[in-house]
This record gives sequence, structure tokens and C-alpha cells, in this order.
Amino acid sequence: MSSLPPSLIADLGELNLTEERLKRYADEADTLVSSTRENELRNKAKFVRGKAISITLNNIKLSMKVDLCFVLDCTGSMRYHISAARDCILQVINYIKRTNPSIELWVGFCGYRDHNDGSSRLQIFDFTDQYDQFIQYMLNVEPSSSSDNDDAPEDVLGGLNAAITKMNWKNNTRVLLHIGDFPPHGKNFTNLKDNYPSGDPYGLTAENVLKNLQSKNILYFFGKITNHTEKMLQIFRSIIGEFPVFDLVGADPIQLIEKFIKATSSSITIAVSLTSTIGSNSGEIYSLQLKKLHMNPNEPDWNILPLQKGVVMWYLIPKTLNELKNPKYFNKSNLSSKSFSFKIASQPFSAGAEKCAYYVIDTKSNPTNKMVIKEYLNVGKCNPLEKYLESVEVSSVAIFLSTEFNRITERKKIPKINFLDVKLLRNGTIINDHQYYAIESKLENAEYKRFNTNSGVITEFRLTLEAFVHFTYEYTEGYLVVCDLQGIELDDKFLLTDPAIHCIDSLRFGGTNFGEDGINKLFLANHRCNDICKQLKLRHINNDKVANQTEAAFRAEISSERKRKVYVKEMIVWNVPEEIYNDAFIILIKKRLGFNRHSVGTKRVLINVFPENVFVYLFQSEPSFRYNTVLRKYRCTFKGEAGEQRLKQILNYEHWSCRQDPITKTTGYVLFVNYEESHEVTFSWTQTKLVENNRTFQCGVVTCTFTTDSGEFVNENEEKKLQESESHITTPTTKNNQSQYRIILPRSPLQQLFLDQKHYV
Repeated sequence: MSSLPPSLIADLGELNLTEERLKRYADEADTLVSSTRENELRNKAKFVRGKAISITLNNIKLSMKVDLCFVLDCTGSMRYHISAARDCILQVINYIKRTNPSIELWVGFCGYRDHNDGSSRLQIFDFTDQYDQFIQYMLNVEPSSSSDNDDAPEDVLGGLNAAITKMNWKNNTRVLLHIGDFPPHGKNFTNLKDNYPSGDPYGLTAENVLKNLQSKNILYFFGKITNHTEKMLQIFRSIIGEFPVFDLVGADPIQLIEKFIKATSSSITIAVSLTSTIGSNSGEIYSLQLKKLHMNPNEPDWNILPLQKGVVMWYLIPKTLNELKNPKYFNKSNLSSKSFSFKIASQPFSAGAEKCAYYVIDTKSNPTNKMVIKEYLNVGKCNPLEKYLESVEVSSVAIFLSTEFNRITERKKIPKINFLDVKLLRNGTIINDHQYYAIESKLENAEYKRFNTNSGVITEFRLTLEAFVHFTYEYTEGYLVVCDLQGIELDDKFLLTDPAIHCIDSLRFGGTNFGEDGINKLFLANHRCNDICKQLKLRHINNDKVANQTEAAFRAEISSERKRKVYVKEMIVWNVPEEIYNDAFIILIKKRLGFNRHSVGTKRVLINVFPENVFVYLFQSEPSFRYNTVLRKYRCTFKGEAGEQRLKQILNYEHWSCRQDPITKTTGYVLFVNYEESHEVTFSWTQTKLVENNRTFQCGVVTCTFTTDSGEFVNENEEKKLQESESHITTPTTKNNQSQYRIILPRSPLQQLFLDQKHYV
């Protein structure tokens, strides 16, 4: 701690970290504390923190109930978008249930046309959690326009107003996803031909409609199709601030459904993450969004900004778990420091619920080091130095745990996880007001994403990150979990910042630490162990009962919907055992596997008669399952190691993807991962028709596309397992056929058919 300014030495000398922290926790709970004794302060702080955590967790639980309303332009140009809204909903539900099982979703619809469309101008379907009813209703929504409508704008404000006022919004998280290709009436919205240039004939304005939206605590999202809505978006932003806009451009139905799935899922998770962290009062959320309008996302002209001087301080990273668990490790004696010369932008470029961020450059570095400083919006009445040191402590703990994670995964094909090293900056240039900041390197060359939150919501699902959260729990022996993971994703690593920590000691790591209840209710109750958890041999988290109930309920729901023919109006259904088609896949794929060493090639197999209901049964619950009822097409993709493992489960055969030459021992296999990239296996189903003698025969064709490779080096254990798995199957072993044939199935499909035929009479 040498070469510190005398004023800083005095500040540190006067600072009692423990006392200041306990006082701050009490202050944040609006509780007056008169005692200065540490034990009394600690007991009081524990009590008020426990009470605050209980209230927060209850609010988070309420925020998981979601109303989602699609507001769609239903004029003639919107046919594919109406179909996509209908066709995406089950896949959205599937994704949400798999990534965020605590979220409960009610879905509704409000369609609008124009003022000349009479009784069909507005269509409303109120919120329901019976998704088959929603899909059935949407099947009857036809894109149409009156012949009298010869102008471009539509009754956008009427549609939004109807959704806001006529639908039964009841849940804490309220999402309105608006999709349209043209703006409202009024010359302030468009220069296109407009039969109502003065605006809405019923007197609706963007201001009164959106203010009503705010008063109902509804969060607005928009799906953009054309640039004709750009002026509308600018006006809307000036009223309610920034809001997410999704790209829904395109007429390809399959791609459009994928865009709808992403837009809808993102709308739900973004809204839940906001309401669970900020609260369901949209006033605070929209206030934050309005602040973002005044941000400057561009770096300033550094030449005109004044040079400033200060000191940066940081904790030594713990070397052991015991040091990490010991709150007294993070004290003044373990602080390091150095002088720092810098320039800072005059305007923030970003803001969140707790902090705003400014661009900074380190003027001593060569080349100039670009950095970011973050300032708390509210530090309370207590010493701000303590609060900023707490953020440095959180960073130090996350760095220690990510280093341990990377050490364990070093020899595995698992992306690394790195956290930015956060330091405390004390600005010594300001006279009589020594301002504190948190400072870190600038993240560049990738999109900034929030992957999960401290409220348990997964906004961008990544296997590695969810396994890392699990790792932090197990490595610390249940003491804490690191969450609220956000930053950038590169090819082989994640660079993260601003994590939160839930810890059984609720008097550490700040107000975003929800204590032991946070660990239990927001992590343990929601986490689903994945393939990376298994690779790291992490103990399986015992939430099987909850998981199985959720999965069973969902499968029952899908099965029921399939029987009611909600995917298409007339599904091609054959009563044939699904195992027959599993075996057909295995046979055809294995026959395409060659033994030419180091040859990589794309292969394709077809099954020309394949029932639609079997394809749906096999793949419907997969996150990558896509379908379009208009074109009668289905598709499902399996990628990387996770995809390979999942196909082993679906096809019920460990060695479906490899075949060995019995003479050379060379193995041909389906390629999923190599050193350059991940590969995928894609299954697609399309409807075909055969017309003969005035009769039409309908069936389906399945195509499976995959990449193959081969090699002569075989893992002996795997080869032994392969031989053992096939040893129970009897096959002709004459001299003629012994060298030509190799068993490739775990059972005889025809035998299985005869055994099961009584179930299919």
C-alpha cells in the first residue's frame, strides 16, 4: 500500500468495513440502527436482510407468471406471419419449460386490420393456458383487407388499445409482442398515401395509448418486418423509451417460424428478468428505458477531454477455498494499489438498474488501453468506499472459481470461462470530492448478452454456463453459487462481468445475494444437469421429482394435442411401432458409413414412406424441432456432443453412429465434433402424394443428412462395449457370410413387431 495519497490513507484508516457494511444493509432496508456494537449490528442486519430476501423471493415467484399477447396486423400481406405466430407457440412452450421450468405462460391474441373492415377490424382471443385452444383459434384467423382499403397505414393504435383495454391482464409479468409491416394513420407516422392524414378517426394517439400501456404495467416488444414502421418506432421510443425490436423480415415460412420462436422466447425471458429484478411496476422499468435515450453509445473525442489522476485498488485473489469462504480475508491488509492516469467520457454509454457505465482510456498504457468504469446510481448514506470494495470482492471470488473451472476442463472440449478483473478507482482530481468507481477492461468485438440472472431466469441458454453455476455450488460445498452471468461469447471462451453471488452468508456480496433460500429456490429447484455437468462428474442435483413431473405433464399435453390434430388439420397417422423406424434409421445410416481413412463427406439417407405421426412422436420434444403447417414440413437438428448423446437416447442404441470393418478394424462414424467445428445431423419430413387410377395416396418422406469420417484407431473399451452389446443377437455364421455381415441392431425389428402386434390391432 505504498505511495498512496495521504487523503486515501486517512480514508482507509477510518474505514471499518464490517461496521459500514452492516449499517448499509440496514439502511437499504429502511431500518434505523442506533447500536455501534458489531454483534448487535450483525444480528439486526441478518434480520432485516432475511426479511428483505423473503419479500424479494416472493416477488420473483409472482413474476414467473406471464401474460403474453400477440398483437398482429391481419391484412393480406401478413399470411406467413399469422401462421408463424400459431406454429411457434408449442415450440416456445417447450423451450421455456426446458430452460425456465418456473415460468408459467398464458397466451392471447389481438388482430387488427383497418377502419373500412367493419366487424372484422379487430379480433380478440383472451389469455389461456390451454395452448391447443389458442392454436385452433389461430387456424381460423384469415389475412384479409377490405377492397376499399387503398392506403398503406393500418389501425395500429386501435389494435394496441384493444389489446390493452379489452384483454384480461392478470399476471405480474405482462408482455405485448406487436408485429406489423405498416404504421398507424397520421402524417407524423408516414409519408405514404393515407386516407386519415390527421390520425386515428376515433381520437386515439400514440401518447394516450402508450401511457395506458404503462399504467397497466405492460411491457412492449416489436417485431419489425419493413422500414415503413421506422418513424412509428421513433415516436414510440420518445414516449416509453428504448424497447427490444426483433427482425421478422422474410417470407420463407420455416425461417420465419424460427425467428418467431426466438423473438417470442426472448420477449418472455427479458420481461421476466426485468420484473423479477426491478419489480412488476413498469414505471421503474420504463424510467430506465427512457434513461437509455440519453446515453451516448459512441466513444468521445479523447483529445478534448481533460487528463485525470487517481488510484486503483484490488484484492489479492484467494488461493484456497478456505480463504474464499472467510469474509475477513477481504480486508484492508489484502488490498493492492497503484496510481492511475485516465480520461473519462462525459456521458454514460449504458445504464442498468444499479449502475451506469462510461468509456475510459488508460493514458499510461501503450497502446492506449480502452476500459469501462461503472458508477452506482445510489450508494445510500454510508461510506461509498465500502460498497465499491464489495463489488471488487465479488469479482475476486468469481475469478478464483472460473480459474478452477478452467483448470479442470483444460483437456476437455469445453469453452473457458473468464471474468474481467474489476478494480476500485478513486478519482483524486475532483477537489474535496473523491469520487469512487469500479473499473474493468472494455469488452469488444462481440455482442453483449445476459445469459442468466440472479432471479434464476435463463435468458440465453448455454450448457457451459449452466454447468459452471453448478460447479460453483459443488466446488464451494454448497456455500455459494455464481450467477447473473453476462458478457460476450467467443469461439472458445466466454468473457463475463458483473456477476452476482447467492451465498448462505446473507451478509456478504451485496443486495443481489438472496442467501440460502436463493440457492435453493432459484438454482437447485430450476437447474437441469446437462452433458457438461456429467463430463465434469458433478453430483446430480436431486430435483428429479420436479423435473419428471414437468416433463411428464408436458409430454401428456403434447400427446393430447397430437390426438386432437393441432399440428395440421389432417395428420397422416399409421399404427406402426416407432421402433421399426428407429431401426430403419440405424440400418440406413450404418450402410452409409465407409472405411476410407480420413475421408470426410456429407451423406444423405431417405425413407420414402414414413408416417407423419411417428416423426412427430420421435422429435416433438426437442428444442430444435421446427414445423410449418402451411408447407407441411418438419425438421429437427442435433449438433455436437450433446446432439450425439441425445440421439443415442432417442434411437435407444449406444452405437448407432459407428460401424467397424471386422478385418482392418477401421471404424466409420458419424462426425459430430472435430478440432475445427461442431457438425450436425438433420432429420426432415415432407409430405408427398402419389396419384394413380384416380386415387390419391398421401405419405411422407424423411431425409437424414449427416457428415461421416473414419479412422483406424479405436478405443478398446468402446470396442469391447460394442461387441458385448451385440453378443446376445443370433445371426448366421457360415463361412460365406461371416466376413460379409456385421450385426448392427440391438434387436430384430420384425421379431419386435410380431411380439407387439397385439397392441396395434
